[in-house]
This record gives sequence, C-alpha cells and structure tokens, in this order.
Amino acid sequence: MKDNRFNPHSNITTVFFPRPLIVKASDSLPVIMPFLSRAQAAEIVAGMLRGDDKDSFRRVAVDLADVITSMPILESDCDHSIAYLHYRGFGMEWFITEKGGNGKGIDHAFGCTVSNGDIHSAVYGVISIRDLLGRGVECDLHFNPSMLLYVQPCH
Repeated sequence: MKDNRFNPHSNITTVFFPRPLIVKASDSLPVIMPFLSRAQAAEIVAGMLRGDDKDSFRRVAVDLADVITSMPILESDCDHSIAYLHYRGFGMEWFITEKGGNGKGIDHAFGCTVSNGDIHSAVYGVISIRDLLGRGVECDLHFNPSMLLYVQPCH
C-alpha cells in the first residue's frame, strides 16, 4: 500500500495536509459551471488563476458549490422554502429553491419569478436555469441563501 502521508497532492485530506483552496476550488468547478453564464464562468476561472484577489474568486467557487450541493431536490413548500440561488436580468428576478432531479438540475429547477421587485406577486413554478443563462441572465454570486419570506428583491 502506498504511503500518502508526505504527499501534499494526495486525495487524502488530513489535519496535517488539508486540501489547498485552489484544489477545493478546482473540484467545485464542475458543480457550479452549469449554473453560471459563460461570462461569469470565464471570469471566475480567470480570477482563480491570476490577480491579487485569486483567493476571493476561489472562495466564491467553493462557497457556491457548497450551496448548490446542499439544495434540495423537488420538495416545494413555497413561502417557507429557502432560496438558494438568485438570478436577475431584464427587470425580473428568479429565486431558485430546488434543483431538478435525475441530472436535470439546470433544466427543471423550482422557484419563483419576481417582476419589478413585487415579491407578493411572485409566480412559483419550474424554472429552466439553462434558458435564463441563454437569455443573458446572470447568477447573483453574492446572494446568501434565505427563506423566501425574507428575501428582498432588487428594485
């Protein structure tokens, strides 16, 4: 059996050899890429590789991957649901509460659509994140997951 105690590039994480942030960020890319526009994905990857704030881009990638992997799969309770992701564009906002199952997380997510900041008139239903991204809508990378009852749409 190979001894990995002194190999920092090993897949084994220990107290003595925690996984470096760049490795965690690289591992998170396949998780987050389907949920980002091409421009956002390119910006994050470029930011992770160069610049003075590499670690902040790496942390965004790791944190977003954690949020996406923790999202429930189709368990809707509407107002008491937690909005995990937030997208905005064209005077509208989308709060994603659940990802679709069977590998269709970006095609059959569930959440609500808010027009002109009026959360009380939100429409709940299936949302295709792929369609949103195709129309130029972007993910709010600074959104913190919160209950739909407490989200404050942009005005």
